[in-house]
This record gives sequence, C-alpha cells and structure tokens, in this order.
Amino acid sequence: MRAAIRKQLSYVRRDIKYLDGLMSDGYAPVAKEIKQLLTIYKVYEQQEYMYKNKVHSVVDRIVSIHQPWLRPIVRGKAKAPVEFGAKFDLSIDEDGYGRIETISFDAYNESTVLQDAVERYKARTCRYPERVLADQIYRTRENRKYCKTRGIRLSGPKLGRPGEIAKEDKKVEYQDNTDRIEVERAFSLSKRCYGLGLIRTKLEETTLTSIMYKITDSSQINFLNFNQPLGLSMDPQNRWIKMADSIPWSQFEERYSQLFEGFNGNVAKPLRLALGSLIIQTKYQLADRELVEQLKENPYYQYFIGLPGYQQEEPIDTSTLVLFRKRLTIDIIMEANEYILQAAKKRKDEAKNEDDHNQMPPTSGEGTTDASCVEPTKNKGTIILDATCAPSNIRYPQDISLLNESREKLETIIIRFCKAYGLPCPRMYRRQARKNYLALAKSRKRSPNKVRAAIRKQLSYVKRDIKYLDGFMSDGYAPVAKEIKQLLTIYKVYEQQEYMYKNKVHSVADRIVSIHQPWLHPIVRGKAKAPVEFGAKFDLSIDEDGYGRIETISFDAYNESTVLQDAVERYKTRTGRYPERVLADQIYRTRDNRKYCKTHGIRLSGPKLGRPGETAKADKKVEYQDNTDRIEVERAFSLSKRCYGLGLIRTKLEETTLTSIALSVFVTNLFKIQKRILFAFFIFLLQRATKLRVSLKNELISIH
Repeated sequence: MRAAIRKQLSYVRRDIKYLDGLMSDGYAPVAKEIKQLLTIYKVYEQQEYMYKNKVHSVVDRIVSIHQPWLRPIVRGKAKAPVEFGAKFDLSIDEDGYGRIETISFDAYNESTVLQDAVERYKARTCRYPERVLADQIYRTRENRKYCKTRGIRLSGPKLGRPGEIAKEDKKVEYQDNTDRIEVERAFSLSKRCYGLGLIRTKLEETTLTSIMYKITDSSQINFLNFNQPLGLSMDPQNRWIKMADSIPWSQFEERYSQLFEGFNGNVAKPLRLALGSLIIQTKYQLADRELVEQLKENPYYQYFIGLPGYQQEEPIDTSTLVLFRKRLTIDIIMEANEYILQAAKKRKDEAKNEDDHNQMPPTSGEGTTDASCVEPTKNKGTIILDATCAPSNIRYPQDISLLNESREKLETIIIRFCKAYGLPCPRMYRRQARKNYLALAKSRKRSPNKVRAAIRKQLSYVKRDIKYLDGFMSDGYAPVAKEIKQLLTIYKVYEQQEYMYKNKVHSVADRIVSIHQPWLHPIVRGKAKAPVEFGAKFDLSIDEDGYGRIETISFDAYNESTVLQDAVERYKTRTGRYPERVLADQIYRTRDNRKYCKTHGIRLSGPKLGRPGETAKADKKVEYQDNTDRIEVERAFSLSKRCYGLGLIRTKLEETTLTSIALSVFVTNLFKIQKRILFAFFIFLLQRATKLRVSLKNELISIH
C-alpha cells in the first residue's frame, strides 16, 4: 500500500511541476480548471503529509475532488463507522414535526446545539419546554445547569447517588427513552422514503437544498378548471401506453394460467394487472401502499395494468401485491424476460434485413441458393459475465444484537405459553438482561473483553429461556405453528454463537445474520465500502445487444468460475452458435474454463498464459478493448441498483426476495428496449425529413 501511494505521489508531483512551469510562462488555465487545481494541490499536500508522518488522518481532509467540501464524519455505527456528507441536528416538537437546528459539512460537537435549540423553541412558543429528550452526548454539565436554571427536565439519569425517589426516577427515565425513539423514527422514515439516506446532488448549495422562492399570484386554481380524469384527453404517445402496447400480454397470460389447476374459489387477478403493478413499483421504488394510491390516481397506470377504463376505486389492495410477488416466481419472470428479449432481437433482425434489402441492388442470382455455398456456423457475438450481491434491508448483524433479539423472542413465547396454558411464569430478569445489553450497545468504545463479557451474559439468558421452553414442551405443551420456525432459528443462532464464543472465532458455516430472514448469509465481496454484504448473490450475463440475464442466483456464497460453461451453453441454445468472445473477470479464468473456451474456439478475455509471443503488441490492444467492453456489465449493475431497486431489497420472504431481484433485471431490460425503440423511431423520422428535403431541393433545381 505504501509503495503504491509513493508512486502515485511522485506522478502527481511531476504533473504539478509541469503545470507550474506552464503557468509561470504566462499560460493560464480556464475558469473551470482553477477550482479543480486548487483542490488537487490541497489533496497532494494532505496525502504527502499522511505518507511522511505515517498517519491516516489530517485536518479538513478532502475525500472527493468533485465535492471538496465533504469531510469524514465519524459516527461509530457498526454498519458505517465513518460517513461522508452533511451532519445536522434535528429537533422534534410535541406534535412530531421536525426542524433542522444546525447543519454543517464539518464534524461538530452536538452538545453545543442544545441551548440554541431551546431558545428557538421559546421564541416560537413564548415558553420553555417542560423536558428535553436527548442522547448522552448532550448531557454535559453546562447543558444540565442551563436546563436546571430554567426548570427544564433533561432526560437521562441524574448525577450523584440515587435518592429516596429513585424508583420513580427510573420510571420517568424509561418513559423518556421510549419517547425519544420518535426522532430515530423520523430519521429512518426520511432516509428510507424521502432521499435522506443518499444525497445525489453534486453542488454544495443543492446538497443543503437552498431554494430560491419568487412570490406569484396566490389565488388557488379552481378545482372545476383543472382537467379532470374523465375529461382528460390521454396522449397516445405516452411511454406507458406505448410500452403496454409493445408487451405481449397474451403470451404471458398462457404461461400464467398454468399456475391455476383448480376450478373452485374466486377468479384470480389477470397477469397484466399483477405484472404491470410490479413493473411500476420496481420502476419508481414505491411502497405497497403508495403504489395502490398511484394506481388509483393515474389513468396512464390504469391503462398499463389493463383496466377497461378510468376508475376512482383502488384496483387492488396492498396484501394482494404480496400474493403477486409469491405467485410470479423468479422462473416466470425470467421466462418473460427471455420472451421480450427474443422479440426485441427479432424486430432488430427484421429491421436490419429490410435496410439491407432497400440498400443492396438485386443480383442476377437473387432467389436461388446453393447449399454448397452456405458457410458453416461460426462463433459470433459476445457474452459478458460478472457477479454481484443484492443486499437485503436488514439490521447490520452483531453477535450481541442477535442474542438480545433471540432472548426477547424467547421471553415473548414463554409469556404466551404461560397465559395460554395457565402456567406460572418463571423468573427471567428481563430488565436486568436489557440493561446489560444496553450497557454495551450504547458504549462508543468496546474493548474485546467487554464484548465477550456481554456475549457471555446474553448466552446464559438465552440458555435459561431455552431450558424453560424445553421443560414446557416435555410436559406436553406445544408452540403454535408460527413459533416453530422461529424457535428452530433461535436454537441454531444459540449453537452458532456458543461455538464462536468457546472457540474464540468470528465465523461459522451457514451463519445466521437475521432471525426473521434466516436464509441470508454473509457474502464476502471485498469492496472498500462494504467488504461483506448480506443478500442474494447472482451472476448476470450481458449479450452483444446489452440485455441482461440471471445465470445463477443463491443465498450462499459460491465460486463464480463454475457458472461460465453453463452460461455459454445456454447462449448456444438461444442462438445456435457459441459466442466469439467471453468477457469475464479474473476469477472466471481458471484452467478448466480456458481449456473449455479453447476447445470451442471462444476467446476468453484477459492476458494469455505463458511468455508473450510475437503478437504481444496486438494482444495488448485486444485485451484493452475487451476490458473496455466489459464495463457494460458494471454499468448494468449500477443502473439496476440506482434506479430499479437492486441496491436494497426490501421484501422479507425468501421467494419474494428472488422475485424482486428478477424484476429489477426484467424492468431494466424493458425500459432499455423502449428507449431503443423511441431512438429508432426518431432516426426514422430524421431520415424521412432528410429525404424530403433533398427531393424538394431537386425539384426546385429542376424548375429553375
């Protein structure tokens, strides 16, 4: 690492020297480059300082050349201990509404904000608040003194020894901690639903959302003057109408009808309603409730899902969407994906043949074909392979949090047993166990000994609760069906955690990272931002037209190199020939795969084995071009994760998780096909306009 940094520093220093020489001769950079140069000079100074002093931090460290105002914000969270963005304080009033009190790109001490926030509250309401619910970092002596002077109760335990009313203080403290969760709920809602989780703007002022407002006519538009849906003239060129007309719903319906073998019960919803709703949801990443509202309000969406006309009633309810995701499995989605890709390829070939027919003059031998002249099938086309992980929306797994959650679930089941069967409730020390968990969970600095001590206590609590339940079940009392899977998962978690504790290791085979989703396992990817992800791992292949297909998908970590040969054989089944080249990462270039590709005349990307031969220079150019073309699969991953929900899977069931991943790939291809159709239509209109202009010009010349 230090050797690589030293080399890059020397290259940057050399380039800076060249630029300084050019500017000293009187040549000036353009205005756009000045800020960028100043930022690069600052980055070089910081990196050189850290390299020479062997440190990893520096004051006002620049983490992005394009956004030099960003700074590292150390938060100490398990999933992301350091974040890069704006830090701000949010206050929630008694009505649950939020206000930004302070915002800055620099890391600041939150405790300095409390007094100003309280004073602004007084300016709004003409009185001080009765209580301030804040985290431990806000409870400094100055803030305690400020609140005490003004008769404000600051949440948290009091300083000094417990007094006579210690029991009442405990109840008040517990209630304050419960009410303080409202601000965490506000953060969670804003990050999940309203874009606070990832700010995509690139300028400093747009990141802070500085909006200029101009006062205009304040009279409200009359509702009667607004175009009502019943009187709305729908645009036939709308993208949803054109897409609905281009999808072969009838062929999909035949495959969908095979899922229903019985003749009793209610009639199932049509496929167009089911698949169309999921396509809209995947495109805009809507929650189930929001999707139902959008379907009720938007006539274009109602046309897309196949309703006979506009209706003001909800076409489906939220629970039906879960049934749709269960019913439309990954196999059905991938069949639909293959069908639309084959249809798109057929349209492309027909258009190409039509262009060739229009451009090529007829030959004397047209219409006759000699079988001896037909060339044998050659390798043609390209397949790009790569693997990624679709992370699921779960809490970052920690041993202590998993054991605490297991303990709480077991205690809930034990209480239900006792109430349902009239049994005496055993002593479980729930408050003490919760207190022991919070002592570590709220600790910023966790030493290994402290973590092991907390895990040992939680293991003892879980072991005790399992013993109680085993005693109940040995006496003939049975858990309900819903609890059986949960108990089996908790027993497995306890075994794994006990094994890791006794053997002092941090990994175990088939490790469970979520009690509610026990099929998820750690997927080690080795990325800088997230070295370990928790979700389904899958291989995506991109053909020469840029469309994607899922080749393999699994919740377990597997070796990607085993996928290559099967993917190539499926390509041959689709096209009738092997691809000319396979563009894949280094992990796919095993000796078996190299031998397989050589046997079938396929060029596998990457450097050849052995010493460089006479064609080394030409091979370098081919290798560079292959690496350039391989970026297409990374672009597909980026598009699906940013725009089509592959970056965070929010479904909670194993089958619906796989369906959501398949829908992301399917919808990515669907909108890519639509854009190409629109582009081809635009080119067609442009060519017609050009021909018309040329013909008019020729007519004018002939007239004159």
